[in-house]
Amino acid sequence: MPQLLILTMLLGVSSVVSNARAAYERGEYPTTVTLLQRALGSGLNDAGERATARLYLAAAYFAMGDANGADSVLGAFVQEAPAFKVDATLFPPPFVAKVEAVRAANQRRAETAPPVVEPVKRVEPPAPPAPPTVSSDGTAIRLRRWWWLPATSGVVLGGLGAGLLIKADADHRRLVRMPTSSSDVLSTTEAERVARDGTLAQSTGWAAMAIASAALVTALIFFLTGDSTSSTTPNRL
Repeated sequence: MPQLLILTMLLGVSSVVSNARAAYERGEYPTTVTLLQRALGSGLNDAGERATARLYLAAAYFAMGDANGADSVLGAFVQEAPAFKVDATLFPPPFVAKVEAVRAANQRRAETAPPVVEPVKRVEPPAPPAPPTVSSDGTAIRLRRWWWLPATSGVVLGGLGAGLLIKADADHRRLVRMPTSSSDVLSTTEAERVARDGTLAQSTGWAAMAIASAALVTALIFFLTGDSTSSTTPNRL
């Protein structure tokens, strides 16, 4: 089921990019900006398609006279795809020259930037061994009385995971729904922030649900077998 959902989302994003390119060719630049912001915010796994989306988004900003928006998108474009070829037959010469100027400036910064020094990773000491489940006289440690501890943790983590998954779904809906007014149009920075928050919430939510399941299973084991005694219990005369 998750794979089917992801496949559906990817197909939908690709369709949005195609519609945005058609809107740009018709001169509908605000529509192009809105569609490509949502496509980039929802995530594009293919590097070439992502670079194409950024290029058309920058071209739409440039055509609308938004120099700041064009510069911001082109900065991300040349960093992610420095060798991407711009088709001069699809874009006006001033915009093509703008792309090459930003590319050249980015290359100069890369050549003069100081080398990145990787931080030294701290090696953590190994964790201490787990305590034995059998006491020194051979009697099993009583665990049934503590079943409520993992059960409570499981319930709390399950609620937390469910809340994070609901938030991730809400962020996704916010990115893919069509705007009904100008206030609904997200900027590129805001769309990418919402996408990052949604991805983090989804990953953390599923992790919390997995830990909650393990905790509930542990509580069940404690309750059902926690008072059993070890086979090493000595016979008493």
